[in-house]
Amino acid sequence: MLKNNRFITKLLSVQEGSNFVDSKVELPDSTKVYLSDYIGKGHYVLVNIWASWCGACIAELPEIRNAGEKYASKNLKLLSISIDRDRKNWEKALKRLGLPWTQVLADYSFVNSYGINKIPVLMLISPDGIILKRNFSIEDLNRLFQNRKA
Repeated sequence: MLKNNRFITKLLSVQEGSNFVDSKVELPDSTKVYLSDYIGKGHYVLVNIWASWCGACIAELPEIRNAGEKYASKNLKLLSISIDRDRKNWEKALKRLGLPWTQVLADYSFVNSYGINKIPVLMLISPDGIILKRNFSIEDLNRLFQNRKA
């Protein structure tokens, strides 16, 4: 019961309207960086949480790519966070998929901090690091950004 309460508390701390939780992650070249190196820097960030073994995650990548291209002029950047446990599988997937935006690998502490219990997960983070949307779709993103002025 105590474990469930901790999970719920963590999940509530990273809901819409909350500040994003900074985490240490790794780039494909093994450089360790923080999410704050990419988030809260004056642009919207569409965060895609995925894994190389997740078919639904792979299927949504072309839509994410299109959204990144379509809304770049509206100050949107993309950040994909893999929760793969096997780094080699992640690296192979990156090579195969040719994803041109920032890719990072997270560990279990990230999964735990964000209360991730299923993937894929999309989050939209504001230019100042506030979680605007969590667990939403590309269609929802389209509706949001179609009405924004550049």
